[in-house]
Amino acid sequence: MLRENALTAKKSFKRRRLWSHPRLLWSRLLHSWPLVVWLAAAAAVAVLYSKHARFGGMAGVLLTVPEPVAPLATARLVSLAVERGETVRAGQLLATMDTSLVDAEVAIDEARLLEAEGAIAGYQQNILVLLHDFDEAVSEAEERIVAATAREQDMARLVRQFDMAVLSAEAEVADLAVREQRDTAELAELAAEQLRREALLAKRLLDEQTARELRPAIAALTQTVAAYPPLRDVRQRQLASAKNQRDETRNSLAAYPALMGTHKRRLADAIKERDETRKWLRLGEGEDASAAIRQKMATRTAILKANRARLALKRNTYVLRATRDGVVSRIFHEAGDVIAAGEPILRLVGQRSSRVVGFLPEIHLTDLSVGQKTSVWRGTGRREKVTAVVTSIAPEVQSLPGRISPIPGQPLRGRRVILTITDPHDFVPGETVQVRTEGTSWLGVDGYVARLFGTRKKEKGTKCAAVPPITEP
Repeated sequence: MLRENALTAKKSFKRRRLWSHPRLLWSRLLHSWPLVVWLAAAAAVAVLYSKHARFGGMAGVLLTVPEPVAPLATARLVSLAVERGETVRAGQLLATMDTSLVDAEVAIDEARLLEAEGAIAGYQQNILVLLHDFDEAVSEAEERIVAATAREQDMARLVRQFDMAVLSAEAEVADLAVREQRDTAELAELAAEQLRREALLAKRLLDEQTARELRPAIAALTQTVAAYPPLRDVRQRQLASAKNQRDETRNSLAAYPALMGTHKRRLADAIKERDETRKWLRLGEGEDASAAIRQKMATRTAILKANRARLALKRNTYVLRATRDGVVSRIFHEAGDVIAAGEPILRLVGQRSSRVVGFLPEIHLTDLSVGQKTSVWRGTGRREKVTAVVTSIAPEVQSLPGRISPIPGQPLRGRRVILTITDPHDFVPGETVQVRTEGTSWLGVDGYVARLFGTRKKEKGTKCAAVPPITEP
């Protein structure tokens, strides 16, 4: 323990080293003040650049607006009226396509139109005859239904009459059978009584007059009973005939519903055809068919004329003309080639372009706004500046094309910006230009000072819009 106390005391009274003395450190720092100043300046620049730097400029390209000249339908190229590099004006003839098929269609429509105009009277007569035939068919079907209904009713009456005749014949047959049985029984009784009387007469127990009294009645009954079989056969035949007639009439009557159905279907078909014809002619109730036919033919003629006008427009599309001023940059086909629909024959490029496309780097996504003024000049050579206005900014971030990337060979990302040049210029479409916002300076120090002192710095001799305020992070 004494040893530990000795060590502690030794450390407590240890002498400091001279090279780490504070006075020596401050002395060395004062002797190396240039290095300290440069380090402080670098730190200030880094802070200003990271927090207060604004977008200063970007590279852009003059938009090239090519116009491919192509036919709307497949046809053979008859002739080319321009050459490569030739300057053309809006409406100037460029190429002519083969119009033989369209001319044939036009000739066919002309013939149809002439035929339609010359066939109105005959067509009207045919339609009137057709309507008359339909009306007659409807009337005939209705008459047949009425006649069939009347015949059905007559057949029903005949069936009832035959039923009554059958019942009467059956009653007569039954009555004849009863009378035959009665007369036969009576004849048998009289014959037995006569035999008894003749036996008594033979024994002389009865006189001859009394014995002969029954003989006339027996003779009459014998004749009557003998007549019953032929009469019964006649009655049976009459009953059978009445039944046959009744059954035949019933069978005929049973076929009438199907016959009525056929007549009704024919009537419905005739009415349907008549109504469809009137509907096709747009005939109202009680309307004259001749007027409707004339209107129908007028409509058909108008359709044919409209089709002829459509073919005329189609024929005009086979003659290709320039829609704006420009220069023929390329020719893809020669006369005699068959060109598919939509395939370009040649390409026009405008001589001037007032739209510039640029890309705003990702670190300055919100430094530009629509309507803000910028300055545009050539990337090389003369540096005459013209004014351009930001017209649109893409909503998404995408990769920058290598041509306008500020660091060659380094992939960067940004937003697509479209600017419109408002001053006269001589830029060539496709040329690379430099774009810088008006009122900006190195590292945004002017903006920082303006926020501190309430003032804004402007470029000398340039009228420009105020730079939007910087949003502090």
